[in-house]
Amino acid sequence: MREPALRIDGLGVAYRMAGGEVPALRDVSLTLAAGETLGVIGESGSGKSTLAFAIARHLPDNARVAGGVIAVAGQPVGALDARALRALRIHDVRLVYQNAASTLTPTMRVGDQVLEALRLSADATAGRSEVLALFRRVRLADPAAIYGRFPHQISGGERQRILIAMAIAARPKLLILDEPTSALDPDTAGAILDLVGELTAELGAAALVISHDLETVAGRAGRLLILRGGEVVETGATGRILERPAHAYTRLLLDSRPERLAAHRPALPAGAATLLAVRGLTVRYRRPGWRTWLGLGGPGAPVLDGVDLDIAAGATTAIVGPSGSGKSTLARALAGLVPFAGAIGFDGRDFRAPRALDGTYRRAVQIVFQNPDTSLNPRLRVAEILGRPLRLAGRAHDAAAVAALLEAVRLPPDLAGRHPHQLSGGQRQRIAIARALATRPRLIICDEITSALDVSTQAAVMRLLMDLQARDGTAFLFISHDPDLVRAVAHRTFRMTGGRLAPVAP
Repeated sequence: MREPALRIDGLGVAYRMAGGEVPALRDVSLTLAAGETLGVIGESGSGKSTLAFAIARHLPDNARVAGGVIAVAGQPVGALDARALRALRIHDVRLVYQNAASTLTPTMRVGDQVLEALRLSADATAGRSEVLALFRRVRLADPAAIYGRFPHQISGGERQRILIAMAIAARPKLLILDEPTSALDPDTAGAILDLVGELTAELGAAALVISHDLETVAGRAGRLLILRGGEVVETGATGRILERPAHAYTRLLLDSRPERLAAHRPALPAGAATLLAVRGLTVRYRRPGWRTWLGLGGPGAPVLDGVDLDIAAGATTAIVGPSGSGKSTLARALAGLVPFAGAIGFDGRDFRAPRALDGTYRRAVQIVFQNPDTSLNPRLRVAEILGRPLRLAGRAHDAAAVAALLEAVRLPPDLAGRHPHQLSGGQRQRIAIARALATRPRLIICDEITSALDVSTQAAVMRLLMDLQARDGTAFLFISHDPDLVRAVAHRTFRMTGGRLAPVAP
């Protein structure tokens, strides 16, 4: 009988914390056959990423395997020495991490990074052409141009696809994808998961797809495993779980879909004045290469090309579009983080350069970034991360004020003493949202803020933002790749393609 690609029996994992051990996984068992795709679904903090790290023996130093067996193709992972473990990670088990920005080397061109991985794991003689073939396979629009770019010069979705290209280069037996579609628009997410399906069919590889997005994964996985609080609450065929969920938690996930938020959206105030007016906003990035280093290279093609946009006070204006279309660049330009040409008008004042955006503007216009791992200071505790903007805004910044911000984003006050790395991805994003609320802004720019959140937390956060809007008249620029969520929360929607905006019919 052929050994399964992955077998886990009674796995338990605990983390050593200041107050004692905290269990992360309890008695988890599963079997994954070659050529099969299993979707592991659960909320932030449910133990999904811990499961992925345990399989590849990438657990941090404060983690302890409390019991159980993990075997890949019949080989117990826990018994491998350092050399055998390295070979397993290079050739047999490839892990695609959730956060591409912190996984890729920031000072190395992405094409060279993929080439290095390809030569190490599959073909020592591989060259540029093989890398470009991988880029085309993961649906990168302009492989030749992206080859020479650094990670910060491409979009979040493009970075995620670079990681997937590095993983499939090894033609592994087991592919573990930890939230692989959280930074991708729905079309690209579907294409990537379809690609995973093609890989498993072609190589007989198994795929473990970890996600909080039940519906997207359900369309591509034959079986689902539902995790809650480190325990398996339900597992079985995808069709059966979707049609007849046996556990109350599974029913909660199915009931937290975006369309249910529409009834909570506040009405747009009649005659609302324009709060922010953008005219002819253009952003260009310099071309990479030696000519730029010598001061000879001019600016490249515009990433934003003459964007005009009006945002009404108290309204939610949404922008949708594929990865790489310029959505995040627009958010950064409005926050004064990249040079721009054109004009930004806010509350009757005009600004024509980032340096002109004064303290009044920056307190009134806050941004929540897509990736909290790179926007939160890893050296600071949550209390300091939230206390500093409170202090700069002239507000009370004691423990009670920090606790109030945590409560506003549905987090317990005891998280104030933790560092970002001690929180789940969804918890870190809610800390970033709380930080934006600290200055009581009039406009919040939300750049893919729900992409790292599970569906029930996403619904809770969006209700929170809509409550804030109804109470204080806060306006939102909501950038997303989720059209269902946009339809539920936005008063007005634009589509961005190639750095240009076009209105979307109601």
